[in-house]
Amino acid sequence: MARALAESKQAEWLKFRERPCAVLDADQVLVVRQAQRPDEEPQQLAAFPTADDATAFLNTHYPMP
Repeated sequence: MARALAESKQAEWLKFRERPCAVLDADQVLVVRQAQRPDEEPQQLAAFPTADDATAFLNTHYPMP
């Protein structure tokens, strides 16, 4: 029972970690996927002039479950 719960919780955590997030830069908002391992770099998926545009992109392409 504990093992199944741990597997379920880890699967939820991985799903959360894989979801891109918005990062504020000097004059733009970047949509990035954080590195999943210490030896990887974050991946920039898109750049937008406003946070609203970035949010719309995230909601369209990566809707919350």
